[in-house]
Amino acid sequence: MPSDTLLKTTRLSLRVPDKSDASALLSLFNQPDFIDNIRDKNIRTIADAEAEIENVIHEHYQTHGFCLYAMDYADTACVGLCGLIKRPELAYPDIGFATRTEFQNLGLTTEACIAIVSHATEQLGLLKLAAIANPDNMASITVLNKAGFGFVDGMQLEEDGPILKYFELSLTNHKT
Repeated sequence: MPSDTLLKTTRLSLRVPDKSDASALLSLFNQPDFIDNIRDKNIRTIADAEAEIENVIHEHYQTHGFCLYAMDYADTACVGLCGLIKRPELAYPDIGFATRTEFQNLGLTTEACIAIVSHATEQLGLLKLAAIANPDNMASITVLNKAGFGFVDGMQLEEDGPILKYFELSLTNHKT
């Protein structure tokens, strides 16, 4: 498995993804629930997934000092992604996550989100985080609630896009 762990939880190691994660990410990005609840990234080959890692995830990490991290669980590399994204449409970095189908419903995503919130507070010195979710995605909304996020309002990221649920978490009084 890849190394360079940035965060460790009871069951997970979180790290910046590398090209060895391309196959796992190709699977993740093409899951029906990923396409339905996040979007179709049109990543259809290992080369596409490698390009996403290099040109999107690594570039974001270099620019902002955070990104979507690979979640390693037990002896399995990259069971999903969890981390922070800085979108121009949002005032604060937002937490994002997705887990491969076979690793869902184990509490791993909630565990990773709580670790990311602690990291945002303790290492990154952020004061507030945002989150967005498809209103029909009760699994993600449950994870956000467990991680301490509160619903604020509906919002659109794109002019003709769907209305999403927008959440925030103030880190100034947050206890990890």
